[in-house]
Amino acid sequence: SALDLIHARIMLEAKRNLVYTNLTIKTVAETLGFADPAYFTRFFKRQMGMSPKDFRYQSSQLASAR
Repeated sequence: SALDLIHARIMLEAKRNLVYTNLTIKTVAETLGFADPAYFTRFFKRQMGMSPKDFRYQSSQLASAR
């Protein structure tokens, strides 16, 4: 559906910002149009199965293992 495509695009940008920048989670949320960082965290967790903080940590661990 159209909503699924929008959510996929938001998640792509969120993951890029979390992996490739040092922006805070609050700033990432604001950049993507979320007024409340807590709502962004819930949205991200529902889509990915982990919090943005955990995703960023896991991504950094994978990058440093290479």
